[in-house]
Amino acid sequence: MENETPNIRYGQLREAVVHYGFSAGRAVTELEWLIDEDRWKEVGSGFEDVDVFLKTINVSDFKFSIEQRRGLALKLEGIKATQRAIAEAIGVSQPTIKRDLDTNVSEGKNTDTDNQDITIDLDTNESESEPIEEAEVIETLPDYEKKIGSEQKSEEKKKEKEIEKAKKAERNKDIKIVDENLKIYKSGRFQDFADNDIPDNSVDLILTDPPYAAEFIDDWGDLARIAKRVLKPNKFLIAYSGQLNLNKVIAKLDEYLDYYWTFSLIHTGQIQLIMPRNIFCGWKPILVYQNGFKKMDLSFNDIIEGTGTEKDGHEWQQAELELKNIIEHFTDPGDTIFEPFSGSGTTIVASLNLGRKVIAYEKDEDTYNAAKERINK
Repeated sequence: MENETPNIRYGQLREAVVHYGFSAGRAVTELEWLIDEDRWKEVGSGFEDVDVFLKTINVSDFKFSIEQRRGLALKLEGIKATQRAIAEAIGVSQPTIKRDLDTNVSEGKNTDTDNQDITIDLDTNESESEPIEEAEVIETLPDYEKKIGSEQKSEEKKKEKEIEKAKKAERNKDIKIVDENLKIYKSGRFQDFADNDIPDNSVDLILTDPPYAAEFIDDWGDLARIAKRVLKPNKFLIAYSGQLNLNKVIAKLDEYLDYYWTFSLIHTGQIQLIMPRNIFCGWKPILVYQNGFKKMDLSFNDIIEGTGTEKDGHEWQQAELELKNIIEHFTDPGDTIFEPFSGSGTTIVASLNLGRKVIAYEKDEDTYNAAKERINK
């Protein structure tokens, strides 16, 4: 590991945080290496505040032993991390961290104790500082036990969401969508129904969030081909995209449409580390293509502040409020919007609420059924 840089080790630590199965010891090793010699300051564009650094590597899901937790607390305090930041990163209460640090001092583990004056009471042969009572140490056990089951609880929560989605899908399977402004298709391939059921030059906007993985690149090519046919002249295809395969996505869209612009959706909350590139991603491209170039009449701000993802219905779900300005700017009431990857119905709901007509498609039966209740509200 001699040739590994702080950025690589930082990425390994983030990988350990994101992917269950890595040990708490692995997390401790990576974090301690970054703490030593202030390597954490060299990560990315550079950190100055250790509390800010800690927020990016929250390790609260690991079941640290009491000794591991105390060791980390001591090291982090040594680089001026606040007890609050340490507690949040490790996943315990601030009083617990204070007790850990006090325990380290009482056991002679503080590196500054050699220079401290300790007053000895000759009658008791004990220092003035009171030892940590057994009851105080025992109070830290609930935090430790909480960590022991953190991974299991996380997996249980994930399973509970899957079960709830399945129940909702079953509950909603007989619900009929009655909005006359919506035509929604399911099963098969979006390419087939689009080719057969959507007339030429009949769509005012395609607004969608296709899958980003490399295995779906051909779908982007089909999307561009279909957009060229069904979009009215000078109308737009606007699509969320990831960045890892962005060059391939652009190449597919370029085959049929005219590139217009790229909007930037700024992420809120904790940013994501893209492990194949070791890049912290703080924004998402929203690609804007046109069916025959023509300058827009009205200006539009290309920075969109994220409102946070809404993952209650689908793992790729985007926030409804983020779509509102796009829909209002690029369409008029009564216009038709096509959404070939409708997921839990975010674009559908936002469009209908703004008085637009919608043609939508979702291939996953459970996702489609789970979305019905939301769409009908």
